[in-house]
Amino acid sequence: MAVLAPPGLSPALVQRHTQGACQQADDWLIDEQPVALVFNGLSHVVMMATPWQLDELAVGFALSEGLIDSLDALRGVEVEAAPDGLGHSVQLEVSPRAFEQIKSRRRQLEGRSGCGLCGIDSLQAFRQAWPRAAQPNATQIIPRLNTEAVQRAVRALPDWQPLQARSGGCHAAAWCSPEGQVLWAREDVGRHNALDKLIGALALQHPQPAVPHREGFVLVSSRASYEMVSKCARAGLPALAAVSAPTALAVQLAHHSGLQLMGFCRPGSAVAYA
Repeated sequence: MAVLAPPGLSPALVQRHTQGACQQADDWLIDEQPVALVFNGLSHVVMMATPWQLDELAVGFALSEGLIDSLDALRGVEVEAAPDGLGHSVQLEVSPRAFEQIKSRRRQLEGRSGCGLCGIDSLQAFRQAWPRAAQPNATQIIPRLNTEAVQRAVRALPDWQPLQARSGGCHAAAWCSPEGQVLWAREDVGRHNALDKLIGALALQHPQPAVPHREGFVLVSSRASYEMVSKCARAGLPALAAVSAPTALAVQLAHHSGLQLMGFCRPGSAVAYA
């Protein structure tokens, strides 16, 4: 009988070698497939991702990379499987103004031998592109990250990682309440993708201008790189806690953007950087 794979996983027949013994067993592998993000018919990027919750991935990527400013610019999103079964495309319809911005960024990337940084062509432009976290209004006070709350979320995170539990091969990003309760979590083979899926899920469930999800923090099962801090700041999320270390540039950007940042967040310990 064929094994019905959970979304995001593929079955595999393996040989387990333990203490000199070898045994054949069934196992699971995390899926990794090419995913194309297509805006108004124009392919913008192809990334490797776990093919699950791809609508959230696409929306989160568009927001966290500044391709659209808010969901007001989004007209529709549809996920399509490739005819040969390998890969997916996500078709996003955006406003004419947003599409012009996307095309302008694409033109800046043409003819380059390197990948660049999202269409940025100089160090000065790189610095000018640093995002700032959304500021709370006069009636909204965002509390500082609480170590006990972060550790509470760290302890709870494995319960929100079914793909990781079966495959051991993916990252997670979670949205947590100020008290450390995990409210949302998304998984993917890529840490950036997991965060984009979370950002997309929050945006689609809580569209602007209500933004009830800004009181809390993001917890990621990875290091805190410049890109992870940048994505959180652009999405208006006020705090990021990472299981592993931050980079030096991530700490600089966190200070610049006003985003709270913690690293080495594990049961019994955490390090505050910003």
